[in-house]
Amino acid sequence: MNTDFGFEINRPFFIVSQMPMKRVVTCHGASAVRINDISPNRRRLAQHWYFDEVSKTIRNKQWTNRALSLTNGGDVNVQVANSRWFQLWESKDGGIVNEKGKHLQVMTETYDNDNTNVGAKEKDGKLHQKFSIVYVDQMPAEIKKGELDKEFGLYVERPFHIISGLKEERYYDSISRSHVIKTPNGRSSQLFYFDVRTKTIRTMENRR
Repeated sequence: MNTDFGFEINRPFFIVSQMPMKRVVTCHGASAVRINDISPNRRRLAQHWYFDEVSKTIRNKQWTNRALSLTNGGDVNVQVANSRWFQLWESKDGGIVNEKGKHLQVMTETYDNDNTNVGAKEKDGKLHQKFSIVYVDQMPAEIKKGELDKEFGLYVERPFHIISGLKEERYYDSISRSHVIKTPNGRSSQLFYFDVRTKTIRTMENRR
C-alpha cells in the first residue's frame, strides 16, 4: 500500500461511480475516459486500473504506458505517463483527487447514463464526484436470476405484485401508459420484476 496516495501498488482495481447505476470508469481507445457497465466476465482490461509506484500514476491495464490525465478543458483521458501534476491522483474522502485539488467526476450531476464522459473539477460534494476503489480480485460476482440484490431489496427477475396499503389492497396495474390500482385479475400487467442490469422495476406485460 502506498499510504500517501491510498492505492495498493500494481494491484488491478475498478474505479466505481457511486451514482445509482454503479458504472465503472473505462478507457476508450487510449484517449477518452467514460463510465460504462462493468463487463459480465469482469475481464475487460480497459476497465482495469493500477497504481504504478515508480511514476506515482494511475495506469490502464490495456494501455500500460498511459496514465489517467486531466486535460486543459477539464476532461479526463489517458496520455503517455510523464508524472506531471495533471497525472497525480490520490484516493481520498470517497473520491479521486488530483494534486491540484481537482475531483474526478461523472460529467453530469443528475444521471449516470452508460458512456457518459468523465472529467475533473473543484470539489462540490455531490454524488457524481464519489468513487470507490474495488480491487479486481475482490469485486463481488454478478447477481444472478433468482438471487437477492441486497442494495435494492429485490430478487432478480422474480415476478411479484405491488399491493396497495389501502383497505381494499388492490394491485398496481400498468395499462398502456397509465398506472392504476385494480382488483387482482391474474394478468401479466399486474406482475413486475427487478432488472438487475438497469436497476429498474419492469412489467412482465411488455418488459418495460
